[in-house]
Amino acid sequence: MSRSPTKSSPRKTRWNFSSKQKHRPDFADVQWFQPCIRLTASPAGNQSNYVARSFIYTARGLTLLTQAQHTEEALYRGGQVYVPRGINTNDVNPRPISAEIPVNALIGCFSADNRHLFANAWDHPQELFQGVIVCLPTTPHRRSEAGRS
Repeated sequence: MSRSPTKSSPRKTRWNFSSKQKHRPDFADVQWFQPCIRLTASPAGNQSNYVARSFIYTARGLTLLTQAQHTEEALYRGGQVYVPRGINTNDVNPRPISAEIPVNALIGCFSADNRHLFANAWDHPQELFQGVIVCLPTTPHRRSEAGRS
């Protein structure tokens, strides 16, 4: 299956799916997606301790997530959302939103022995997210339904 993004409108990205299988659609209008790369098989840690080895970049430089500002109140509890400057917070994951503003698109973690690094980034992120499972996804930027950015 081949995927090639094409613009269908300023608000939607249209992904063309080429397949000989008739049960698959020709395209899917993607409004939002969050690739959640699970780190459970990694030496970074587990659900209870991977956050201590995870980081983003803030105005202070590399900032471990345990040193970043956290909030707890949100529609859904658990995890933490880091929203880049210029992104409307009404257009991000309805999880707790940190007051910490990332200065770039990188979120990552160190292995327990500090020999390996995992990092994830998009060129224009909608958000960086410390997942409720052992994952550190970034979400590509999208325009909101109201046309806000």
